[in-house]
Amino acid sequence: SIYRLRIGTDGSYDLVSSNATLARSTSPAIKTGNNVSNHVTIVAKGTTITVYVNSAYLLSVNDSTASSGGVAVMAVDFGTTTTTTGAFTIFND
Repeated sequence: SIYRLRIGTDGSYDLVSSNATLARSTSPAIKTGNNVSNHVTIVAKGTTITVYVNSAYLLSVNDSTASSGGVAVMAVDFGTTTTTTGAFTIFND
């Protein structure tokens, strides 16, 4: 399966797979506005995906429809005139 995590500058987020929306909400742990940084940790183990933002628990989902998959990361700015910058470090254990 393919998964996409979106974190908005308004504190919203969603996690979608190639088949469905797995989670959608807002969180006070997400720093909002322009010129802010959010540290995101994604732990994918077995059929469970757990996400932390700024060291705070954000969500955990179990997707048993996939027996394998990958995590892709991206930084994108939808419809505004500001610049979005992403810095990514990927660890495997």
